[in-house]
Amino acid sequence: MCRLGLTRTFQIVQTLKEMTVEENVMTGAFLHTRSTRAARAAAREILELVGMSGKRDILGGSLTIVDKKRLEIARALATKPKLLMLDECMAGLNQTEIKDVMNLCLKLRENGLSLLIVEHIMERSCRSPTGSWCSTRERRSPRECRRKLQTMTK
Repeated sequence: MCRLGLTRTFQIVQTLKEMTVEENVMTGAFLHTRSTRAARAAAREILELVGMSGKRDILGGSLTIVDKKRLEIARALATKPKLLMLDECMAGLNQTEIKDVMNLCLKLRENGLSLLIVEHIMERSCRSPTGSWCSTRERRSPRECRRKLQTMTK
């Protein structure tokens, strides 16, 4: 599935604990290259995108939960997906961390990546380009969701 452009993350993060952050991301990049140099370059670019370039030499097992979730997203991005499926990528995070992950999702979407986000709390959801929202818990109009998002991201 990954070669077809479908990549996912898991609700319970699965970092490679004994590998550095950069090496974790390189594992995803090896889907499209055999070159260590090319995989390292791709990993560094992606780590910059997700805000983890300063942590590239830290072991995956020693990261905080929010950084493990960012790392999992980065590793998934390294596979060059057409559709990135995020399963509860904000579960267990505090409000500040949720805002950061929401902003990352919006940035990825603005860069043209299609996202399928499974979240059970509406406040964690990201707005689609069409303004539509979906939640398993509640349904709100796009206007109500925009207002809620604006109050959360201030």
